[in-house]
Amino acid sequence: MVAHSELAFRTLAFEHGATLAYTPMMHAKHFAASANYRSGNFDFDPSIEGAAHGRPVIAQIAANDPELASQAVRILASTGVDGIDLNLGCPQGIARKGNYGAFLLPQTSKVEAVLSAMVAASDGVPITAKVRIQDDLESTLRICKAIQSTGVSLLTVHGRTRENNKTNLSPASHEAIRAVVESLDIPVVANGGVERPEDVPAILESTGAAGVMSSEKLLELPSLFAPGAVGDAELTELEVMERQLALTREYLVIAAEHFPISYGGAGGANCVKSHVFKMMYRLLDLPPCHGLRAKLGGMKDRNYDVSNVAAVVEEVAALLHDERRPLLTNESVSWYRRHRRPQAPPPTIGSVGTMSERKARIRERVEKLRADRITTAATD
Repeated sequence: MVAHSELAFRTLAFEHGATLAYTPMMHAKHFAASANYRSGNFDFDPSIEGAAHGRPVIAQIAANDPELASQAVRILASTGVDGIDLNLGCPQGIARKGNYGAFLLPQTSKVEAVLSAMVAASDGVPITAKVRIQDDLESTLRICKAIQSTGVSLLTVHGRTRENNKTNLSPASHEAIRAVVESLDIPVVANGGVERPEDVPAILESTGAAGVMSSEKLLELPSLFAPGAVGDAELTELEVMERQLALTREYLVIAAEHFPISYGGAGGANCVKSHVFKMMYRLLDLPPCHGLRAKLGGMKDRNYDVSNVAAVVEEVAALLHDERRPLLTNESVSWYRRHRRPQAPPPTIGSVGTMSERKARIRERVEKLRADRITTAATD
């Protein structure tokens, strides 16, 4: 995730159940040629992450030239990262212009040349790749088998084509991912369509994949992979709000210690703000918070401090905890759903049971809390 899977966010994700993380994607050409580019885009810290710490990290690059890819790999292999990934799934316009990512993927001979060169230059560090499915299953399987033949150790498959992105989304094809799993001998990770914690075991079962990757939803819900995590439908509006505030606060504490690097001039401040916007998307979208959203957006790198963002977060918390605060409603749109066309009804917050039943559940919780307090007082 360019400018989003930085050290601070990786740390947060690991704290909440993630078992593998990727660095932001880097351009092999610039990475190999420029020390300034490396210092401004690569933040792997072997003192606190990596397999030795139970937090394996894979460095991801974009490349279309075997020699430049090899040069980047040789440098990365000496840093202690646990793997090096070739991004063959990026569908953005800049990837089209640079002929990398999902636009390089159909050029099978060039993909094979780049990956083979990376494997040869890696000094034993595993090389992996991430792809998107093609318009037909036959092409998808042909390309994935060709990639496997280069010696890569793992393949991640996004179950959408390169045209299926942003506002033009269709459900991820877990059937296609399963076909890839059954056709290859190397581990396959399933990507796409992960919206709630219960989706993870369901996708593992439906695809037969060795793992599940998330990008967009994880940015909004870093605890997606946490053991025992439940979807919004099992929570009240207040519980959702408290969860998002807690995750945001935790991220800001980590970011204060490991402030994001510049990421090509975008600035560490922008990286922090972007994470906060995503984790607090629904809260900031409530009308009373629009002014605070604008205040947060107006912060610049100059004279920037994480404490400034933290102060705004606490203003939001205070406003929404006021007795007149508006609750998150079932019509609230998550950041994950912001561009998605309604193919299926989005999961609603507290959607288990009718409104009366939900209120009854809340009253039961309140009564239980009161009873617990009385019991505690009686035993003191």
